[in-house]
Amino acid sequence: MFYEDVTITAGHPTLDKLVWRYGHKTTDADSIWNHRRNIEIRMLRSSPEKMQPGDVLHIPIPWRV
Repeated sequence: MFYEDVTITAGHPTLDKLVWRYGHKTTDADSIWNHRRNIEIRMLRSSPEKMQPGDVLHIPIPWRV
């Protein structure tokens, strides 16, 4: 599986909107936030609403090449 490393910028969209942009359902946001590859951001921020510019979120790419 491939992942997109998304660096959060000022005025970033919500996690729901980010995962939707990468082809996921908005209901997948919690499972993406809790994915093992996102442990660093989860340890740094207690919730997706607290993401800050410069944080990196790993979003799995749902389509195949």
